Amino acid sequence: ERLEQLRDILGLKQEDIDYEITSEGMPLFRATASDAMKDAVEKKISAEQAWEIMEKRRSELLIPGSKSDELVSSVVFNSLGAPMDELQKYAEVNNEGAVYSSMLDVLEAKKAVVELLDRTGYKNDFYDDFCNPMRQDSIIKHMNSMDRMGIYDMFVKRSIKNSEDGKLSDEQDKIIQEVKGILAIDDYQAETQATKAFGPKLNEVMERAKD
Repeated sequence: ERLEQLRDILGLKQEDIDYEITSEGMPLFRATASDAMKDAVEKKISAEQAWEIMEKRRSELLIPGSKSDELVSSVVFNSLGAPMDELQKYAEVNNEGAVYSSMLDVLEAKKAVVELLDRTGYKNDFYDDFCNPMRQDSIIKHMNSMDRMGIYDMFVKRSIKNSEDGKLSDEQDKIIQEVKGILAIDDYQAETQATKAFGPKLNEVMERAKD
């Protein structure tokens, strides 16, 4: 109420007031939201509980509800950064098994993040907003194309090894498509990798058939 009185006295527009409040409150909101997001990713609390914590803090700071998606998006990078760093660490030493496990952790983190974003009314393309290598604030900005392709290659190979008779199930294929999105692998790159992964097996079968 006092802020509204001050706004009227100074002749300020509401959007100007909202901007100033959001700018001042953002660091305080981010601190609370980052902790809540981290707990949700680590499954210490549910996505719904994390959202309630964030909404309570937003309300305390008088930040408009229309800013919720912007506020939550601002902490997504921190939440996915840690599992992505762990993933890259194993990729650098070509630890295929650890890369596979770490990528599954990244997918779990992404699941929690997406649940939270959905609660804000977020409607954008997750991969374009957070996994676009051309963006300055992308979660894969520290990886070049070869790094990303190497991780994708290791993940697909391990998926084949874990599959029954070397045949990927629909669920495994769905997971690979998620990995493809996170690593910003385009269709041509994916097809090239598939040829490398399955080509030798196909050739082996054809040789046996010929003999």
